[in-house]
Amino acid sequence: VAPAWAQEIIPAPEVPAKGALDVEAPVQMARDVVVQEGDEIDPIGGEVLNRAVHGVRIPAANWGEVRIETMAEVLEREKNFVQPTHNPRVRNGRQGEWQIPSRKITSFPHSGEKCLINRWGDTSMGIGLGGLTDVADVWVASQGGDGIWAKGLRVVGFRGETEVGASEWFTDIDRDPSLMQINLTGVDRLVFEAKAAQEGAGFYAIDDLRLTGADGVETVIDFEAADWDARLTGTGFAGFTWEVGTGQFDDPKPIIIPAPQEGAAPATVPSLTGAGGTTASSSVLGGSGTPPSFIQEFRGPRFGDSGANFIPPDTCGAVGVDYFCAMVNANLSIYDKATGARQLTTSLGSFFGVGGTVGDPRIAYDNASDRWVAIATNFGELCYFAYSTSGDPLGSWLKTSIDLAEGSDAGRWVDYPTLGVDSRGVFIEAFMVGSPARMSIFAIDKAPLLSGSLGAVTAFRNLTWDGAIHHATQTTDAGQSWMISTRSSTSLRLRRINEPLSNPTLTTSIVNGIPSFSTANDAPAQGSTVNINTGGSRLMGACYVNGSIWTSHTVAAGGKSGARWYEVNPTNASLIQSGTLTDPSLWLYFPTVSADASGNVVMGFSGSDANTFPSAYYAGRAASDPVGEMSSAILYSAGQASYTVTDGAGRNRWGDYSQTSLDPVDGTFWTIQERTRNIQNSWVTRIAQLDYGDICAGNISTYCTAVPNSSGSIATVSSAGSSSFSANDLVLFAAGLPSSTFGLFFYGQTQAQQPVGDGNLCIGNPFYRLPPVQSSVFGDAFFPLDLNNLPNPEGQIAAGETWNFSFWFRQVSPAGFSFSNGLNVEFCP
Repeated sequence: VAPAWAQEIIPAPEVPAKGALDVEAPVQMARDVVVQEGDEIDPIGGEVLNRAVHGVRIPAANWGEVRIETMAEVLEREKNFVQPTHNPRVRNGRQGEWQIPSRKITSFPHSGEKCLINRWGDTSMGIGLGGLTDVADVWVASQGGDGIWAKGLRVVGFRGETEVGASEWFTDIDRDPSLMQINLTGVDRLVFEAKAAQEGAGFYAIDDLRLTGADGVETVIDFEAADWDARLTGTGFAGFTWEVGTGQFDDPKPIIIPAPQEGAAPATVPSLTGAGGTTASSSVLGGSGTPPSFIQEFRGPRFGDSGANFIPPDTCGAVGVDYFCAMVNANLSIYDKATGARQLTTSLGSFFGVGGTVGDPRIAYDNASDRWVAIATNFGELCYFAYSTSGDPLGSWLKTSIDLAEGSDAGRWVDYPTLGVDSRGVFIEAFMVGSPARMSIFAIDKAPLLSGSLGAVTAFRNLTWDGAIHHATQTTDAGQSWMISTRSSTSLRLRRINEPLSNPTLTTSIVNGIPSFSTANDAPAQGSTVNINTGGSRLMGACYVNGSIWTSHTVAAGGKSGARWYEVNPTNASLIQSGTLTDPSLWLYFPTVSADASGNVVMGFSGSDANTFPSAYYAGRAASDPVGEMSSAILYSAGQASYTVTDGAGRNRWGDYSQTSLDPVDGTFWTIQERTRNIQNSWVTRIAQLDYGDICAGNISTYCTAVPNSSGSIATVSSAGSSSFSANDLVLFAAGLPSSTFGLFFYGQTQAQQPVGDGNLCIGNPFYRLPPVQSSVFGDAFFPLDLNNLPNPEGQIAAGETWNFSFWFRQVSPAGFSFSNGLNVEFCP
């Protein structure tokens, strides 16, 4: 197992600048798209809406060698794989540098979009001013996760080698930039000294440094002229010398000893109270949905597996006919899904047959063709691509690489790619890092892949920054290839790839009216000295089932982070329902969702709080649950140790994603989530199988029209409990009745609506009576229905049958009685 200090920290996915989600950007379409007269232009991003636009074919010269190789060849190559122990993206004894944060790093400038941070939290950072200067003040804010912010900051002034003064210690360091007085005169060098917060490091950000040179001209250094992610150290930016840090860090962490065997699944699956949720009409629901049944759980890839020495793991995995395939940074493992036994493990470098760093992996099962598809990147211009030649992932794969950074993406690099596949094609979506922020979609015609070659690859470039674009995985054919992303804090963006995939087009539309969201702060976790980074509010995945797209992401909720989910109708670009799952104590993050053909849903995610190590959870909703409802969070694999592994910007990285998928054989759900191992600062993934096979999804609905009664109200029937015959928990309710009146529920299998008495009879002959009841002073009545003890021998109800219920009641009127509307119940086993 690699030492903890050798963990390679993968760059975090890019995020928009503060407030960028709702900014109306100037209209600036891709050079590939010609804006036509009459086009509707999206004010956020400037894309053409509701019109099919053509992409650009990636030339064959951008492909690497297309080859087919067996897993035996991979394992032979794996024999020569050496687990890295020294990586360029960890400190490894290096001192800090002055850095302009990239877009991916959350920072808090005082003005504009950019500020300056002390990389690695170095507590002694110098700036040579090039001449005698008076330094007035600077704006200071925090940087990185809670718990790693500098406890104090002062500036020491030098003239030559002589210290000539120092500011007072400044302690107002938090997310809101505050003005720090420096007031040093006649100095030619500054040293920013910070009080350490964790492991000898103390992170901060500075902006708008105000000073006056020997010529008497006042200048404010605001860093807007610098590039994103620029290292100012070693440059002459603004005419200054930006020095390497000289602070003292704590000793490196000790080497990690291999952990004992991972524990078995918990004997019981405790439920934690949850709440929250919002429907399309913005009513608040949630927490009382129906959870799935727990089937099994087993260990997925963990830190220390071949290639898996990265932070974070980028957890993903999918289920096929016989196997579950998991990919993490940077390992592929294949499991027998029936037993959980690992059949193969290899580094991603060996699997793709490449050297250097390989990461940002994704894997998907091609349900339409019984194949597998996997991608990864070199954190540069290349996307590594693999497509299995059969449904057996232990067999052979077609492999190649594609240079995506060409055309109008030339000079950029691929970040946070996503992956989808359906009956028409394979789809890769990515942020092409550069300035300005752009996203691209790459549509690959699947037909040639099935015959062992790579066909047309079409790029749709210069798309609006949306954090991540996800293809909606299809278990039932949509007839279209749909993609979804966040557009603003109150809208989503739909994209559709139109056939033929040999020359596809892209159509973009907007889903308005989603409940407003914002990005959550980092999450506390037991023993973590820096809060867990919750990854922003980009969508985490999507699926398409029976006319609906389901997707989810992390949002701020009740002062914590919650798991927000949506059901969207892509045909008319409307929100069907949504909900935000929260917990009284837990912070929930990195949720992914999947649905089955019946409309049952499972969502998997991580969670933690000050008394809980980062752990793996799931929740769910049955198709019969009220809109907006999801069950409470259910723990399936508890974290076992604390976790604090910070990157150069002070973030305690987790995620960056998870995955939930639907079994193509039996319709069960599988989710793979990350938790901590039973040694500090180490991760493991856990794979769980869940089921709605025993959940009753019988529909309950109303029909028929009642008329106003003597109370002035309309009598209605409803129910509580379920339509499950085995549960036998259905309770009939009637409301809107005259006060304290006599009545009874009756039932039959034939619906009707005909005038009888003072109202409408909603059930045809034959029908059967239940024992009489009396309404309350409030005009309501109820009856617990006992399916095993129905009074009429001819009116017995069986599982699989549909029955109708109504309420007859006395009233003062010409006929002296009336009826409620009707209730239709499908009784399932």
